[in-house]
Amino acid sequence: MKNMVNEISGMSSEAVVEVSFGFPSLIGFTFMSGMINKFKEVFPKAQVSMYEAQLSSFLPAIRDGRLDFAIGTLSAEMKLQDLHVEPLFESEFVLVASKSRTCTGTTTLESLKNEQWVLPQTNMGYYSELLTTLQRNGISIENIVKTDSVVTIYNLVLNADFLTVIPCDMTSPFWF
Repeated sequence: MKNMVNEISGMSSEAVVEVSFGFPSLIGFTFMSGMINKFKEVFPKAQVSMYEAQLSSFLPAIRDGRLDFAIGTLSAEMKLQDLHVEPLFESEFVLVASKSRTCTGTTTLESLKNEQWVLPQTNMGYYSELLTTLQRNGISIENIVKTDSVVTIYNLVLNADFLTVIPCDMTSPFWF
């Protein structure tokens, strides 16, 4: 973001600045509002387009110029040699269930093999690795619903007793 601001600063103050970027839900739940407010203070006439999805879906758009940049979770299998990458932060992921579930003591993944799961739809990154881990622990792909909608994930966990794995920073809707 700092590099983008520096590039835009070099432009004429009369120029109409257009910025488009992609981000995962985690960013929307954490620092997006503050980041956009600060950006609009510095560049009040800027036209901003934001897209929410997993990083893997943004890579083609970055490469062909439809997006200026993207924020997301990296993994070893992503081919990023042609892109500039800057670490921003780390986030811990946790298993989340509805408050209506009762569980005492230690729970293993294997003990959850008959449960219904909902995960973000992606073929790369952290969730791809998580899918492999779940399957190694006996959780069948038939018990996993994949979606690109955070609202759907929350709804299935809160109202249909599904389990999910999300960043800690995104758990606040479960505590209202």
